[in-house]
Amino acid sequence: MVKDLIVTVDQEGAKMGGFLTLEAPTKGMVTQAASAGFYKTDYGNFPKIQIITVEQLLGPANPLHLPWQDTSVFKKAKREKSGTQSELDL
Repeated sequence: MVKDLIVTVDQEGAKMGGFLTLEAPTKGMVTQAASAGFYKTDYGNFPKIQIITVEQLLGPANPLHLPWQDTSVFKKAKREKSGTQSELDL
């Protein structure tokens, strides 16, 4: 499944992918995820494929290594024209 995620991330042109699992990842899963390489930003390198367990996700420590400062991974909303905004009818 990790191999499938790597292929999908590449095909879709995604910067990164996350694999959520109930159990600890196997050595093979970790090796496959590592083979995908890193997403490079001005803020550092981040694993392109990250394996996260549900326990880690719901635990007190954040296991994700995400480039939060790099806004290029997000689509930006279109700017509204400036001017007066009409009131909504309630």
